[in-house]
This record gives sequence, structure tokens and C-alpha cells, in this order.
Amino acid sequence: MFAGAIAAKGGILRGCFGFIDGTARPISRPKHYQRQCFSGHKRHHCSKWQAVLLPNGMIGSLYGGHRGSMHDSTLLTSSKVLDALQQKFTTFVGPDGFCISGDSGYGRAELVKKPFSKVEVLNDRRKKALNKAMSRVREPVEWGFKEMRMYVNPINKLYRVAVILISCHHCLHHNQASQYFDLEPPSLEEYLVTFAE
Repeated sequence: MFAGAIAAKGGILRGCFGFIDGTARPISRPKHYQRQCFSGHKRHHCSKWQAVLLPNGMIGSLYGGHRGSMHDSTLLTSSKVLDALQQKFTTFVGPDGFCISGDSGYGRAELVKKPFSKVEVLNDRRKKALNKAMSRVREPVEWGFKEMRMYVNPINKLYRVAVILISCHHCLHHNQASQYFDLEPPSLEEYLVTFAE
């Protein structure tokens, strides 16, 4: 269902059912561990988060509250989200299995497909077309993070609660991603029962 919705919008990665991305939530300069919390890339102190967003606008996985200097690929490894996905989906691995789309911050992994580098697309029109097509359908990931920025204060526990509440709101009201991919979010009851498992 999700892979079909992404393909219908021009995503040409076979089996791609979601998008993974990291975000850095600004925090006040801490009294201790300033160096660990500082992101040289963002040029401020922050807390790093990773989310897997689904085309119906729901957040399939949220992991974070880690030091700002942590790289996205390190966050992916420590989250163990790929292990969880492999256990959930038996057809996840292989050329015809499912995958999630990530940005260039993620290393090469069989389950996370990232764009080809500028060097790789230099003389290869097919790779360039793939990058362009997947870039268009990756935009909903940024919509999800933008929405989280509007509603929350970047304190770790509040951030997690805010994500759950935003997801509950998405169950009751259409969101930008679910409208774009023409998918219904789960009912509130279906969503909340996932926490009982």
C-alpha cells in the first residue's frame, strides 16, 4: 500500500515504503557536555532525532534525544530500526524487497537507499533521473519535521509526547503527506493500539 502510493507519485525505487531522516533540535547551551552537544554542521547546540515517516503522514519510528555531534548514519546504527524492520518484514531484504529512502547522510545499506553522489550521476542519466524522482517524493519527510518544529519545545520527553500527539491529530484530520500520497491515516484506535503491543 505505502510502496504503491510512493510509486504513484513518481518514486521509482521499487519497494520504497517510507522515508528516514534526521533532524537537529536546538537546545540551550548546556552547562556540561558542551562539546558533545554542539553540531559543527548546524553551528549550534542541539539534540539529534531520527524519524521514519510513512506516506500517510504517520511517524513509523522515532528515535533520538542524542548528542548534537552524532552523525545520521551513527544514529541509524544505534536506533536498531533496520533490525526491527528486518524482523517485521520477511521480504525486506533483497532486490525485490522493501526499502526506505534516506538522504545522503546515510551510508550505503541494503535497506536504506540514498541518492547517488554528484560524481556517480556525472555521466549517468539513469542515476540522475532516479535522484530527481526520489527527491520529489522525499519532500513529505521535511513536512513532518516542519510540523514538529511548530508545536514543540525541543526537550527530549516533551518531543516524544508531541510526536505522539501530532500523530493522533493526523489520525483525526488529514495531513499534508496523506493528501499528497492519497492515503488515509489509520484511525485513532488503530494507532493507539500499537502502543499496547
